[in-house]
Amino acid sequence: MKTPLPQGFDDIFGPLGLAHLSPEEKQKMLSEMQEIIENRVTLRILDMIPQEERPVFEKLEKDE
Repeated sequence: MKTPLPQGFDDIFGPLGLAHLSPEEKQKMLSEMQEIIENRVTLRILDMIPQEERPVFEKLEKDE
């Protein structure tokens, strides 16, 4: 079963010069972009929270 692209996300590929990609390739690229963003946000949060609160955050992350 094909997963449709989230509404509005198809528009991002034109400005990036990637409008020619198939829906499957676009979905794969969106998944990869999401993973990169989530990893960067996680690292940013870890840099901002006090050392003693990191285990709580890491536990929350693993429970997802």
